[in-house]
Amino acid sequence: MSGGNRELSPPRVLVPQAPVLVAGFREVLWLSPDGEIDALAPAEARSRVERETPMLCHAKATARRLDMPVFPALDLLELFAFVRPATFCVPTPRGLAEALGISPPRSGL
Repeated sequence: MSGGNRELSPPRVLVPQAPVLVAGFREVLWLSPDGEIDALAPAEARSRVERETPMLCHAKATARRLDMPVFPALDLLELFAFVRPATFCVPTPRGLAEALGISPPRSGL
């Protein structure tokens, strides 16, 4: 062993290059991997999820709000349940942020 103190760096987390979809009751937002935000009509959101696999919070509720069957998605709520089993979380983007101790979204989503 060497005698120097080496600081351990935090583990590196790689986030997939995927769009983010948030379907609220009043609006549907799509954040591209490049950082561009689009407000979409539900029909356009349905078209996009047929071509791309988005990250989202609560796939079943999102599909219901878009009036379509459940589609392939990277569901952050499922990931939370896997990483923190038996930890309560309101199944919304705001609830997920609060459960993780980060600033919740500013909009009503």
